[in-house]
Amino acid sequence: MRRELLRGIWEAGMVKFGEFTLTSGKKSPYYVDLRPLPSYVGLFDMAVEDLAALISTKEPKEAGISSVELAGIPLGAALAIRMSKPFVYVRKEAKTHGTEGLIEGNLRSSGRFFVVDDVLTTGGSILHAARALREKGSEVTSAYVLLDRLQGGSTILKREGVFAYSSIDILNAVEQLTDDGLMARKQREEVLVYLRSEGASV
Repeated sequence: MRRELLRGIWEAGMVKFGEFTLTSGKKSPYYVDLRPLPSYVGLFDMAVEDLAALISTKEPKEAGISSVELAGIPLGAALAIRMSKPFVYVRKEAKTHGTEGLIEGNLRSSGRFFVVDDVLTTGGSILHAARALREKGSEVTSAYVLLDRLQGGSTILKREGVFAYSSIDILNAVEQLTDDGLMARKQREEVLVYLRSEGASV
């Protein structure tokens, strides 16, 4: 199923190879944008099923799901329904009106939450959510993503006691896409060179 999921993500144009400027300002030979995923019902269902299977092997039944605004919310909400778990999400910034809250949802629904997001790069968004939840007294020790770019995010999160798990990482993705004849070997080598320059063990 994971192979079929990656192939579908590739064919839908959510993984692109070329030259791109990331939010950090760094150049990258590939770009991952999984925000359109919920528009592809079959692919989205596979992604949710795969993450649910991964989560169920590691999390206690009572653990709740939290997500990061904005891309992680569809995944988190779908997982909450699939796994019958409470769901909250953390805003990028606190509201400036009403209750001026940073977290939306009932934190009393569980004393323990894990964070769900679509892509892991530096881990900043996940760390923001984990800190916000911890400040309110919730236990947060893990995070789950569909794709890990292998750019040090898991190491940064681990330093703060959050262990990251992914359905797919970019190294496995490029190997599979190359094996399936969807990606040129030259592109594969460019990605490997880039990952090495970012300190990844490839």
